[in-house]
Amino acid sequence: MKKFFVLFVPGIKCLAHRERFTTVYDFPRGALSLATFLNVRSVPTAVVPLDYHVKGSPDQHEIDSSVLSAVRDAIEEYDPQVVGVSCPYTMLYPLTLKVVEWCRDLKPALSVGLGGPHVSYLDGECFKDSSGVDWVVRGEGEWTLLELLETIKQGGDLSKVRGITFRRGEEIVSTPLRPPGDVTELPPLDYSLLPEGFVRSTQVSIVASRGCAYRCAYCNESRFWGRRVRRVPVERVVDEIRTLADRYDNHAVGLEDSMFHMKSSYFYDLMKRIEGLRLNPGFYLLSRVDTVTDDGFRAMKRAGIKNLVLGIESASPRVLAMMRKGIDMEQIVGALEGAARSGLTTGTFWIVGHPGDSMKESEITLESIDAFYRRGLMQTSEIALFVPYPGTDIFEAPERFGVRILTFEWERWGRFNTEPVCELEDFSREEIVEVWRCATAIAARWRHYRAMEREVLSLQGAEKPGLVYAGVGRNEPCPCGSGKKFKRCCGAA
Repeated sequence: MKKFFVLFVPGIKCLAHRERFTTVYDFPRGALSLATFLNVRSVPTAVVPLDYHVKGSPDQHEIDSSVLSAVRDAIEEYDPQVVGVSCPYTMLYPLTLKVVEWCRDLKPALSVGLGGPHVSYLDGECFKDSSGVDWVVRGEGEWTLLELLETIKQGGDLSKVRGITFRRGEEIVSTPLRPPGDVTELPPLDYSLLPEGFVRSTQVSIVASRGCAYRCAYCNESRFWGRRVRRVPVERVVDEIRTLADRYDNHAVGLEDSMFHMKSSYFYDLMKRIEGLRLNPGFYLLSRVDTVTDDGFRAMKRAGIKNLVLGIESASPRVLAMMRKGIDMEQIVGALEGAARSGLTTGTFWIVGHPGDSMKESEITLESIDAFYRRGLMQTSEIALFVPYPGTDIFEAPERFGVRILTFEWERWGRFNTEPVCELEDFSREEIVEVWRCATAIAARWRHYRAMEREVLSLQGAEKPGLVYAGVGRNEPCPCGSGKKFKRCCGAA
């Protein structure tokens, strides 16, 4: 069936060295939103998740062959006039350029462009890196792409389209940025635009908002989506969770907004509406230590959400200040203890090698990671190496932050890479790796210990591990979630 526009989405499986990464980035939420929006507005669009067409292989040539075959099949099937390639992560940028060149070779008359965070901030570089790039959509894509495609179809003047950079002869033209749109205008995601087998097998996290009110130094999200948080209607979030489960037998893995503020009426409305839904046992909610509350924890439990993920990043006051996190150790400990009292399973994010970090400052973080595991205040952790992503102040002026970038091999610029892409003036690459290995070893040791503890207790016929829950009152609900008082459950002598 012919389509005016085809959107290709590379994924982590398209990289031969993906074993460096601990997280699988495979669900193309952004691209699916674009395709759904365009189709509803009468722009025939197909979205092609390239990961679906790639089998695991350590050979990049074999992977490229599979991706090229998928691109060729889509162009033959849909015969588009315009092709876009989504670049959701910096590490996928080189592959997006390959797809651009393949599209150009397969159908030279195509108008070909890029979108995503990396190319939004390095839009000028895209035209230097590939002669096949005609345009780049900068920032939020739905409204900009709609206007761009209509202008191309009508042969209009691209300089009147806000939010793009395009090639005009030998000149590269950049138009003013488009302000963020109204997310209530976005239709529910049309999962039928993706291969059914892909939807059934991929891990899907739900996103209920766009934008972030914070400006953490290591993150470009508030710049990409805007600092005003724009929330999707609660009923649409619930409908998406239900649709995935009922139609595709796929239970979403969590709510992964930049921030869920537990003092907002939206949060409690969402938790109330989720009550009664059958959720993935590992369903989690991502939040900040300064936006969580005990009432919020209880609302999570009532909704059937037992897993909380908090971005702590560092225990060093100096590093936290450099990160512009706006949090301190008292808030960190308070959030972890509150989650433990409520019986939640807590996971945490940490970053090694951020400006302000050093061997001395890292000792504070390592001691805290060990202590939090020992006290039963967290059960999992992801230890990441700092990456100065494009779009951040650190990337744009690394010398001002004492950062020395070691490589622009973009495939290595993933948050969960195991090789640093930069070092600090007083924190060398070798030292950063040493601290990262130490942090991951601490986490692995405690996870192994807890697993052994559970196995022993199971053999003894015990139902619950005897964890130490700091700050739990004897008459408070037991953190294990049994519904009993602590003194009559895990706190029993």
